[in-house]
Amino acid sequence: MTEVDREFDPFAPGSNLKEDFDGQIREVTFEKSTQGDNYTAHAVILADDGEEVESFLSLGKDWVSYDGGRSVEHPRGSRVKFNAQTTYSEFIAFAMGGYTGEKGDVDGQPSPLGEGRGAAGVMRERNRMLDNRGPQMAELWEGLRFHFDVLNRRGRTRRGDEWVDTIVERMLPVRFLGQQPPVAQTYAAAPQPAAAPQPPAAPTPAPPSAPVPAVHPALVNLTPGDQTRVRELARTQDFGGFVDGVMGLSREGGGTMLEVPSLIQALSDEGFYVTLRG
Repeated sequence: MTEVDREFDPFAPGSNLKEDFDGQIREVTFEKSTQGDNYTAHAVILADDGEEVESFLSLGKDWVSYDGGRSVEHPRGSRVKFNAQTTYSEFIAFAMGGYTGEKGDVDGQPSPLGEGRGAAGVMRERNRMLDNRGPQMAELWEGLRFHFDVLNRRGRTRRGDEWVDTIVERMLPVRFLGQQPPVAQTYAAAPQPAAAPQPPAAPTPAPPSAPVPAVHPALVNLTPGDQTRVRELARTQDFGGFVDGVMGLSREGGGTMLEVPSLIQALSDEGFYVTLRG
């Protein structure tokens, strides 16, 4: 048996991660994890051999998207950084610096910025165009090309009721290959209004309809009925009464308004109250 044969164990479980390939990040969507309430960055990579490769990168606690996954926000504000222990933070570090170490070195670190293997220059320029919120925006990644490989990294996994240290395999960008215009996205375009039907020969003028109020981002996860009740409180109560009233409201279908993070966060802003009153 050769040395290579001794190193390869066909009975050992595999990660099913695609190794050693070039590809372009086609799109990133920030979405809620299937295993809990925390969000992940769902990256779709178009490999040069035509395969679509998916990667789900954990963001850590409290991040949430209010725009269908194009960006994420943290309740403590836009200057909050992603925890260094998350897979998303690790992906960012390798994308910016690249990697020249051994695949099996669990403590191997990305190359220093400025050595030219990573995308640091391009990513920082895009960050400036994104109001210094680059890592929070899907647009940071779209069109970037990398060589990807599977590396052994330190991680944690749950065994019973405890978290234990372990070694995991992760697909990471190890060399920057440039950027291209983003390929076709899967985000659905906003629906266009249907063409208005031709009026009858002798139409009866209809009374003007009331303008439909724009939906504030804090209300988008509420039903139309719940949105109406929140607006009614704003019109009939002072600011303090409005806040107390909203926090005491029940939601259509069960639950309370306290279960809607975007709404509870907006209650601290009196400008939100003024907007609803208008």
